[in-house]
Amino acid sequence: MIKKDILVIATGCVTTAAGKAGLLVPEASARPGLQEICGALGIPPVIHMGSCVDNARILQLCALLAGELGVDIVDPPVAAFSPEWYSEKAVAIGTYAVATGIYTHLGHPSNITGSKMSPTCPCPVLMV
Repeated sequence: MIKKDILVIATGCVTTAAGKAGLLVPEASARPGLQEICGALGIPPVIHMGSCVDNARILQLCALLAGELGVDIVDPPVAAFSPEWYSEKAVAIGTYAVATGIYTHLGHPSNITGSKMSPTCPCPVLMV
């Protein structure tokens, strides 16, 4: 995402990898556009907002930013991603993100995709 000039707001275990990669400090390298924004605000290209169950904080931030801009939460270029989730709480978090209306992606299907009577996942979360 950073290579595409996208600011990343993260929670949970991914922040350990981001920290080891040096992405949690304002001096972290980013493309010129993102670097300009990060430099002006004194923020890193990856912002850590707590444990994985603190995702509601990110959605609250999105709602506040949308409110300041006078737009709906789905209007700014915001997306929720969990590419390598491994616990059931990711489905709950993903469902919460879906309920806001923002684009949501879980990297692999849930273990509960339905029965033989219902072979497709009833869950509204985009799964590829």
